Amino acid sequence: RIKARLSPLAGHSHLLGLRCKGAMSGYFAGFDAPGRVAIYRKDFGVTRLAEGPCAWALGGDYELSFEAIGDRLVLALDGKPVLEARDQAHAEGMVGCGCLGPARALYGPFQVEEL
Repeated sequence: RIKARLSPLAGHSHLLGLRCKGAMSGYFAGFDAPGRVAIYRKDFGVTRLAEGPCAWALGGDYELSFEAIGDRLVLALDGKPVLEARDQAHAEGMVGCGCLGPARALYGPFQVEEL
Protein backbone atom coordinates (compact mmCIF):
# COMPACT_ATOMS: atom_id res chain seq x y z
CA ARG A 1 0.00 0.00 0.00
CA ILE A 2 1.16 3.48 -0.79
CA LYS A 3 -0.46 6.42 0.95
CA ALA A 4 0.26 10.13 0.49
CA ARG A 5 -1.16 13.57 1.06
CA LEU A 6 -1.97 15.08 -2.30
CA SER A 7 -2.78 18.63 -3.32
CA PRO A 8 -3.54 18.88 -7.05
CA LEU A 9 -2.48 22.29 -8.40
CA ALA A 10 -2.95 22.07 -12.18
CA GLY A 11 -4.10 19.49 -14.70
CA HIS A 12 -6.38 16.53 -14.28
CA SER A 13 -4.15 13.47 -13.78
CA HIS A 14 -2.68 12.93 -10.29
CA LEU A 15 -1.79 9.29 -9.58
CA LEU A 16 -0.06 6.91 -7.17
CA GLY A 17 1.77 3.88 -8.56
CA LEU A 18 2.23 0.29 -7.38
CA ARG A 19 4.12 -2.69 -8.76
CA CYS A 20 5.92 -0.36 -11.14
CA LYS A 21 8.90 -1.32 -13.24
CA GLY A 22 9.68 2.19 -14.41
CA ALA A 23 7.35 4.85 -15.77
CA MET A 24 5.88 2.63 -18.50
CA SER A 25 4.86 -0.46 -16.51
CA GLY A 26 2.75 -0.92 -13.37
CA TYR A 27 -0.57 0.08 -11.83
CA PHE A 28 -1.55 3.71 -11.31
CA ALA A 29 -4.63 5.10 -9.57
CA GLY A 30 -6.01 8.45 -8.51
CA PHE A 31 -7.59 11.60 -9.89
CA ASP A 32 -8.28 11.20 -13.61
CA ALA A 33 -10.50 14.09 -14.73
CA PRO A 34 -12.68 16.68 -13.02
CA GLY A 35 -14.86 14.74 -10.58
CA ARG A 36 -13.42 11.35 -11.67
CA VAL A 37 -11.00 8.72 -10.35
CA ALA A 38 -9.52 5.75 -12.22
CA ILE A 39 -7.26 2.72 -11.90
CA TYR A 40 -4.89 2.04 -14.81
CA ARG A 41 -2.57 -0.72 -15.95
CA LYS A 42 0.47 0.53 -17.83
CA ASP A 43 2.39 -1.97 -19.92
CA PHE A 44 4.02 0.23 -22.57
CA GLY A 45 0.46 1.37 -23.26
CA VAL A 46 -2.37 2.39 -20.93
CA THR A 47 -5.51 0.40 -20.07
CA ARG A 48 -8.19 1.86 -17.81
CA LEU A 49 -9.26 -0.96 -15.47
CA ALA A 50 -11.90 0.97 -13.53
CA GLU A 51 -13.31 4.50 -13.26
CA GLY A 52 -15.93 6.30 -11.24
CA PRO A 53 -17.16 9.60 -9.85
CA CYS A 54 -15.36 11.30 -6.99
CA ALA A 55 -15.54 14.88 -5.75
CA TRP A 56 -12.11 16.52 -5.86
CA ALA A 57 -10.91 19.96 -6.81
CA LEU A 58 -7.70 21.74 -7.69
CA GLY A 59 -6.18 23.27 -4.59
CA GLY A 60 -7.78 20.69 -2.28
CA ASP A 61 -5.87 18.59 0.24
CA TYR A 62 -6.53 14.83 0.17
CA GLU A 63 -5.19 11.59 1.58
CA LEU A 64 -4.90 9.13 -1.30
CA SER A 65 -4.19 5.43 -0.73
CA PHE A 66 -3.66 2.69 -3.33
CA GLU A 67 -3.22 -0.96 -2.36
CA ALA A 68 -2.68 -4.26 -4.12
CA ILE A 69 -3.35 -7.66 -2.54
CA GLY A 70 -3.08 -10.52 -5.01
CA ASP A 71 -5.07 -9.41 -8.06
CA ARG A 72 -7.21 -6.91 -6.09
CA LEU A 73 -6.44 -3.19 -6.51
CA VAL A 74 -8.19 -0.65 -4.25
CA LEU A 75 -8.09 3.15 -4.34
CA ALA A 76 -9.16 5.02 -1.20
CA LEU A 77 -9.72 8.72 -0.65
CA ASP A 78 -9.51 10.13 2.87
CA GLY A 79 -9.64 6.60 4.30
CA LYS A 80 -12.73 5.44 2.36
CA PRO A 81 -12.52 3.01 -0.59
CA VAL A 82 -13.78 4.69 -3.77
CA LEU A 83 -12.75 2.29 -6.55
CA GLU A 84 -11.68 -1.33 -7.04
CA ALA A 85 -10.34 -3.42 -9.92
CA ARG A 86 -8.81 -6.86 -10.46
CA ASP A 87 -5.83 -7.64 -12.66
CA GLN A 88 -2.93 -10.11 -12.67
CA ALA A 89 -0.48 -8.52 -15.13
CA HIS A 90 1.97 -7.12 -12.54
CA ALA A 91 2.92 -9.12 -9.44
CA GLU A 92 5.75 -6.97 -8.05
CA GLY A 93 7.59 -3.71 -8.44
CA MET A 94 8.22 -0.26 -6.99
CA VAL A 95 5.90 2.49 -5.72
CA GLY A 96 5.72 6.08 -6.88
CA CYS A 97 3.57 8.86 -8.23
CA GLY A 98 2.87 10.19 -11.69
CA CYS A 99 0.40 11.51 -14.22
CA LEU A 100 -0.93 10.73 -17.68
CA GLY A 101 -0.84 14.29 -18.98
CA PRO A 102 0.32 17.78 -18.11
CA ALA A 103 -0.20 18.26 -14.37
CA ARG A 104 1.32 19.67 -11.21
CA ALA A 105 0.68 18.55 -7.63
CA LEU A 106 2.20 18.45 -4.18
CA TYR A 107 2.70 14.90 -2.83
CA GLY A 108 3.84 13.82 0.63
CA PRO A 109 4.60 12.68 3.09
CA PHE A 110 4.50 9.13 1.72
CA GLN A 111 3.80 5.96 3.67
CA VAL A 112 4.54 2.54 2.17
CA GLU A 113 3.36 -0.69 3.80
CA GLU A 114 3.77 -4.31 2.70
CA LEU A 115 0.45 -6.14 2.94
